[in-house]
Amino acid sequence: MLCKTSHQLAWSGFGRNYANRLTNSLRLFDIANATQSDDWLYVKTIQDTLKNFMCSVDNQIMLRHCPSILMGEVKKSFTANEVVRQSEQLWHRMIDLADNFPVIHDMCLKLYQLSQPNLYHRFDVILFDEAQDANLVTHDIVFRQTTKLVMVGDAHQQIYRFRGAVDALNAPLLSDADRLWLTHSFSFGDCVADIAHALLAMNGETHQVVGRGEKDEIFINIPKQGFPQRSILSRTVAGVIGSAL
Repeated sequence: MLCKTSHQLAWSGFGRNYANRLTNSLRLFDIANATQSDDWLYVKTIQDTLKNFMCSVDNQIMLRHCPSILMGEVKKSFTANEVVRQSEQLWHRMIDLADNFPVIHDMCLKLYQLSQPNLYHRFDVILFDEAQDANLVTHDIVFRQTTKLVMVGDAHQQIYRFRGAVDALNAPLLSDADRLWLTHSFSFGDCVADIAHALLAMNGETHQVVGRGEKDEIFINIPKQGFPQRSILSRTVAGVIGSAL
């Protein structure tokens, strides 16, 4: 058994070749320097175009990778074709081993996907975890394989749409696949399960959540006495600060 992320799969064949140039993000400052532009809308549009391309299954940068800002009414001093042309130039600089332009892990993963890797000779079964939160590049890598495939995920737990994630569990390729539903949990009891089911039902879920954990209880107002320890979950940092104060 071998457990790896998609980026780890890409590392051995591509990532290590760019190890000395890897950064955590594609920075606007680097793009501005490379394009010799002080038009920050132009620079940001190039950044978004490159990101969109690296999250797509396409072999080259196209007009559809340009962000929607180019389709709006914002006054601009550049065209979509100019953005595509400049993005292509930066992409070729990124993949050039002799260049010094910074690269990111998503670029290495994109190169791995473009190489059309075959994993069937290494693995009998591929278990694709968190399948609801993978981008189209990872989809393409997985769905190209001819080995047995098991996918695990929960559409209700998708949190990376802002990074191009698409729910692979609903891919047309899986229309005839066998599906099993993990509806029982030992993490909570019936009360929490009922609340969870009510909330998920509002989002169209029809399968009943079943709590198999210890007996639990829901409080509308938490009593000040009798609870020496309590945990407060917040959706935002501001919520955490507000609870602490």
